Amino acid sequence: MCFAEIDLSYVAELRKMQPVFAHRRPDLYTLHVNEEDDDESSMMFAEFPIAAESIFYRSALSFAFVNLKPVLNGHVLVCPKRVCYHLPDLTDAETADLFVVSKKFHNVTSSTICVQDGKEAGQTVKHVHVHVLARREGDFGCSPDNLYQNLATHDKDPNVQPRSQEEMSAEAALYREAMKQT
Repeated sequence: MCFAEIDLSYVAELRKMQPVFAHRRPDLYTLHVNEEDDDESSMMFAEFPIAAESIFYRSALSFAFVNLKPVLNGHVLVCPKRVCYHLPDLTDAETADLFVVSKKFHNVTSSTICVQDGKEAGQTVKHVHVHVLARREGDFGCSPDNLYQNLATHDKDPNVQPRSQEEMSAEAALYREAMKQT
């Protein structure tokens, strides 16, 4: 019979030093892992603070939140945690994470996913973001493409009032619960 003393704190220390994930070959395995982040702090969307109650999903590199002036019911935004103005400014990991998070919310039969990258494309907030809009039959009359005109002007119309924080918090709570189901 043989006995050995095992120091579990030393084993834990050794495991931390083994960069097994870093050794994975990108040609065989994806190096992107999208894990939900349980941080509950507010975030910045360019220079605009986004209340924690308006955020319904967070990953390590991105977050999703409800829109202050939505074009349609179900119009949400997904953006990287790091403020970047243009899509090419994101790292590959941030780009992958941004679209994986966008895809998670894309759990409807039809949607429009749009990135307005730069002023000429209609970007009004200097922070890369993905518009995810749940679509329904006839939501913009006879042409679904009428959405783009609305998207370009919805936040500039003085008659369109921003929603209250209470309204946005309630919507985010619904999405937060729905995201737990996926």
